[in-house]
Amino acid sequence: MKGTRTLEELLERHKMPKRPRWDAERPLYYVQPTPPKDCGPWKMNRWFPTVNSICEPLLGHSVRDRATGKIDGVRYPPMAAKYRMYREALELVAVTGNRSELLTIAVYRRNVSLGNLELDKLLVALGDRFADTPWELIQVRMPHGTWVEAQCMLRANEARAVLIAAQ
Repeated sequence: MKGTRTLEELLERHKMPKRPRWDAERPLYYVQPTPPKDCGPWKMNRWFPTVNSICEPLLGHSVRDRATGKIDGVRYPPMAAKYRMYREALELVAVTGNRSELLTIAVYRRNVSLGNLELDKLLVALGDRFADTPWELIQVRMPHGTWVEAQCMLRANEARAVLIAAQ
C-alpha cells in the first residue's frame, strides 16, 4: 500500500473528477419517476450503494468440480482486491455519514486480514466522527488481539466512564 491516507484525504477524493468504482457505476443523480404530490418540483436524489454490495465478494464464492458437479471449495479474492473493496466501503460510509453502515463494515473487517494498521486507523477515525458510536458492538466484531480491538475497547471504556460520571 502506498502511503497512508487520513479520513479527510479520502473525503477530498470525492471532490475530484475521478470517482471511485461504486460511484462511477451509476449516474451522479437520478430523478424520482413520479413527482410527489405535496412537494411540488421533483427532488434530485443521490444514489449510494450499501456496504454489503461492495464487500460481498470478500466472503468468497464456491467452486464446483466439473466432473461431479459438487462444491469443491471456496475461492477468495486476492489480498490487494480485499484491501481495495474494504477501503471503498470505508469511503462510502465516510461520504454518506450512515452510522448503521459502520457496524456492517465492522463485520467485514475479519475477512480482510488480521492486521492492517492503515485500514484500522481509518475505521477508528470514522467511528470517532459519530457522536454515539457503539464501540462495544464494534469491538466484538474485530479480530482478537489486534490494535483496532484494543482501540475500540479503550473508547468503549471511556464512553462508559463518561456515562457513569454524568449520573
